[in-house]
This record gives sequence, C-alpha cells and structure tokens, in this order.
Amino acid sequence: MYLDISNDGKCQCSLMALTGEVSKLSAPDIGSLTNSIDTVMHGENWRYDLTSRDKQFLAFWKLGISATGAEYFQILAPSVDLADDKYQLRPSDDLEKLSVRANRGQRALLGIMLSFYHSERGQRYLKKMRHPNICDLSWSLDSFHREIAMGLFRNYAGW
Repeated sequence: MYLDISNDGKCQCSLMALTGEVSKLSAPDIGSLTNSIDTVMHGENWRYDLTSRDKQFLAFWKLGISATGAEYFQILAPSVDLADDKYQLRPSDDLEKLSVRANRGQRALLGIMLSFYHSERGQRYLKKMRHPNICDLSWSLDSFHREIAMGLFRNYAGW
C-alpha cells in the first residue's frame, strides 16, 4: 500500500493502488493495512473514486485467493498476481464440490467471496456449509480472514 501525503500542510491523502504484493502480507500485517486504510478514508480531504475502489477490491480479492487457495478459482490470467481485473479471478464453477476439503474458516471466506460474485449462489453455498447468517460467518473467521472480508465489503462496487 502506498500513502501519498502532501507536504503542503493540508493533510491531503490519497490511497494508491494495492499491487499483488498485498498477497504476501502476514496476519499481523493485515491489521496495519486496515488501520492505514481507515486513517486515510476518514481524513478530511479523502477522495475516493471508483477506480481506486476497484483496485482495492481486486487487491483484497487476491489476498482472499491466497488465503483460501487458487484451486477454488478460475484464474484467467498468467497468475493471480498478474491479474489486473476481477473478471480474471472468478470463483470456480465447481467451488461447491472442491471446497469440501477446506476448513470451516476457509469455507466461510469462500462463501463471502462467492456472494460478491453471485449473491444467490453464494447464499445457497453459505447455507449448505452451515453459515446461515452474518453472525455465524463472523465467529467462523479468524482475524486474518475477517480483515480480508472487511476489505472486500469496504471496497465492493458491484461485479
């Protein structure tokens, strides 16, 4: 993440695009990332455009893929890190069958991610995986996976 803080004393900040490097963050680093994003987003002169939201969403989407496993996604780019659009990283058509090997927390995050891609399919998946509501999802996620989900929620601008 890059923060561009103006030197003119006006505290103008802008959040630059997160690159594929975000996927290399460890669990403690994601908290720092979220705190930095919150600081910038709540600043007086925050400018938040759709392009920035899309880039942030893509960065958290890549982090979600890294946390759950690329085998649950159709990677239509040379690699997850080289994808420059969320359409290149769609949930697999066989996600429901493949994810029986995933642990409960991974399935919860996969369900959240699937819901962003296709809300009805995601809801069916979450119910089938015994995550019927947002409260159940919340306690099913550890802090690292919860931060990823929160980043996706904050930056979602439609699929």
